[in-house]
Amino acid sequence: MDINNFIWFSGLIFGVMMVVFLVIRVFVGRINRVWNKHRAETVDKWNTEDIEYILEPIGGQFGGLESMGEKMVIRGVGFVALTNKDLRVTRSTPSGQWIINFRQIKKIITRHYFLGKRSDKVPFIVIRFVKDSKKDRLGFFGKKL
Repeated sequence: MDINNFIWFSGLIFGVMMVVFLVIRVFVGRINRVWNKHRAETVDKWNTEDIEYILEPIGGQFGGLESMGEKMVIRGVGFVALTNKDLRVTRSTPSGQWIINFRQIKKIITRHYFLGKRSDKVPFIVIRFVKDSKKDRLGFFGKKL
C-alpha cells in the first residue's frame, strides 16, 4: 500500500467515524428531549400538586400491563413514585400513566420475569390490582427500589 492509498483510506475511515458519532449524538439528544418532556408532563406536574411522597419518583423500566396481552406489551422507561395515597407508574414513549389507589391494590410480589420479559439482575415488582371491577397486573423495576 503506497502513501496515497493510505491517506485516502484513513480519510475514509475518519469520515465514516464522524458520521457514526453524529448519528449517535442526534439519537441521544432526541432521547434526552423525550425524557425531559415526559418528566415535565408527569413528575414536575406532581410536584406542583404538593404531593407527599413516601418514595420519591425514580427512573424505572415499565414492564407492561397484563390486560394488554403478552404479544401487545409496550414496555419502556418511565418513573415510579409511591405517595401517601397511591402508586404512580409512568411510561415515556408512548406516553402512559397509571395511578393505582392503595385500596385497589390486592397483592404485591417480586419476580424475575413478567409478560415474557426476564430480568436476572433486578426483579420486577408486580402489582395485582382491581380497577373498574377488572383485575389486572402491572410490572416495573427500578435500580434504586
